[in-house]
Amino acid sequence: MSVQPDVKPVLIIGGGVVGLTILRTLTCDVKLKGSVMLIEAEDHLCSHASGHNSGIACTGVDAPMGSLERALVRESLSNMRTWLDRFNLPFRPVGSLVADWGAREGEGEGEGEGEGEVMNKLRAVVEESHVAGDCDVELLTDRAKIISLEPNVNPAVSAAVHIKGEVVVDPWLIPMSYASHAVENGALIKKGFRATEVSFDENGGVWRVASKNGEVLYAKVVVSCVGNWGDEMFNNLKGKPAPFVNKPRKGQYTLFERTEGLLKRPLQPVPTDFTKGVFVFSTLYDNIVCGPTAEEQENREVAELDEETLEMLKETGKRRLPSLAEKKIVRSYAGLRPATSERDYQFQLDPMRNFLSVASIRSTGLTASLGIGRHAASLLTSVFDFLEVEKEKVIKTTKFKDVEELSREFRERKDGKVEIPFLGECFVTHPITQTGWSGC
Repeated sequence: MSVQPDVKPVLIIGGGVVGLTILRTLTCDVKLKGSVMLIEAEDHLCSHASGHNSGIACTGVDAPMGSLERALVRESLSNMRTWLDRFNLPFRPVGSLVADWGAREGEGEGEGEGEGEVMNKLRAVVEESHVAGDCDVELLTDRAKIISLEPNVNPAVSAAVHIKGEVVVDPWLIPMSYASHAVENGALIKKGFRATEVSFDENGGVWRVASKNGEVLYAKVVVSCVGNWGDEMFNNLKGKPAPFVNKPRKGQYTLFERTEGLLKRPLQPVPTDFTKGVFVFSTLYDNIVCGPTAEEQENREVAELDEETLEMLKETGKRRLPSLAEKKIVRSYAGLRPATSERDYQFQLDPMRNFLSVASIRSTGLTASLGIGRHAASLLTSVFDFLEVEKEKVIKTTKFKDVEELSREFRERKDGKVEIPFLGECFVTHPITQTGWSGC
């Protein structure tokens, strides 16, 4: 008599912020019957794109109007502070300034745009923000008023859009809170499981997912959240090319030493169709960061630093915030954002082969994560009626330790890890968190 395999209701591939928010939503909000499982190829969660973002919960000013991305950013941001409070996660509601210095900032600035064109773009940011619901966003053309908000900016600033709803967060703790909450309520996470074979039994309606070392898992539904490999995984699941092509975009960052009080609000340049541009902002831990860049490349795994770009970031920071000239750089890092050939999030649901592909979740992924989880869960449960729920399931919630205690633990352990509820010892993968907790 053959032993029947343990078939999970849903198997999520990819342990970044996208996979973790979907895991939590299916487990704690939808309350699926049986243990939802997530597999991660690396030994640590958030090892790739989710471990190298900026740590700013933004309003999505550069996302196309009417896009799914913008809708999920809006939905998520409206619930983000409640989530952060619920889990005792640190945050700083500061807003931001989309600012322009024109040619007055310094040589090489202005990007060839006339003053009228820049002002039109700033007005468009205001108009689109108002349409999206941020009615307190305003255009500032009084230089004195801008400098009163941020006294240390380059005084040549000509105009700025004041966006009041943006929040600085810890970029590592948010996805770890999703993982913790999911596991506390019955989800399973398996790290070090690199899926090398996926096959679908059309007669039985079950996926078979095998690892490099021969371990095999079974599930009714597979959800792909593999970042820069989204098109390749779609091809494996569907058996034909994806309707999008991954085009990894490298972002390099430079971190200056702690400078408490030097800058409150992130300084953003006027966004383009391609990128938000280089930010200058203060982390929760008072490190000033310059970045990211937006550099398309073929390599999907390695993001290398280059001195010329780092010098550009340093000079950009010093021009926009002249006091940085007296501060030293303590760290630089680079990450790859999973951009694709499409300018919107790509949710591809296949009701015949029981899978959902979630791709093209670019730099707004952390901000939109709560909305991404809800949207994915809604798609799955509206189509796959064989996914059973536990109506009487009681959801438990355990808050995290204060960030000061986590920081102290990080410094005392000296192994790059801290203890996270229901996850045990976890390696801190994000450079902003690492730098801030180390006290640099």
